[in-house]
Amino acid sequence: MLTNFSKVLAVATAFISIAVLGVVFVVFAGGPNWRGEAALLKDYEFTRQEGQTPTWSSKTRRPRSQGGAAPAVQTVAQNSVALGDAVVKTREDLKKVQQEEIAQLDRAIPPLQATIAEAKDFNQKDLEAMKKREKALIDERTAQDAEIDRLSKEAIAKGQEAQAIGAEIERRRNDAFRLQNELDNLRTDRFRLTEQQKQLESLLVRMRGNRARLESRVAQLQAQGAVDSGDNAAADPKAEDAKPEAEKPKDDAAEKTDEKSE
Repeated sequence: MLTNFSKVLAVATAFISIAVLGVVFVVFAGGPNWRGEAALLKDYEFTRQEGQTPTWSSKTRRPRSQGGAAPAVQTVAQNSVALGDAVVKTREDLKKVQQEEIAQLDRAIPPLQATIAEAKDFNQKDLEAMKKREKALIDERTAQDAEIDRLSKEAIAKGQEAQAIGAEIERRRNDAFRLQNELDNLRTDRFRLTEQQKQLESLLVRMRGNRARLESRVAQLQAQGAVDSGDNAAADPKAEDAKPEAEKPKDDAAEKTDEKSE
């Protein structure tokens, strides 16, 4: 009987020990992860001081100004027995800093709101002015486009007029060349007629000399009595025959001059 009770008691003790061990394990494993929490606080640095009783301390990573003093690294938690205590103090400091920043931002909000309202008023005025300016620029561009079209049409008209003038100049140049050629031909004909006139005048002079010699000969013969009135009558036809022959080339030259003038 006692042996059986001892066995039952031993089994119960073993179960109770196992249960207590499980509870301890659950409490240890399921508690806060203070190292992870400390890693999340990136603006703070945690340090463990070894010794008979290890302690934890934390300080800011960046210098911080406080009370108008020069910026310096500040110690937030010092000689904390547990890491959790240091993390809690550090979070309280972070909360305090954030509340101060929030208060500072709250104080800056009213001036910013006034500035925003003023900026909105200015923006509204600027928007109206920009719309007016846009309309003015559109009207100006429309006028410029119309002016460009007008100038383009004028340029085309001027180009056509220049082409017409060029064609007229070319035609007149051709006329000038043609008239110059005609003038050269007329000068050539005039020179040729002048030469012919000189030849005819020379021939006329010779014929007149011949006539004068003949008349002189007739007068000599009459003075000598070698010829009578009948001979004079016979001599006169010879003189009359010589006269038409002398005047005939001159008449031909006159006819050529008249034909050239026509």
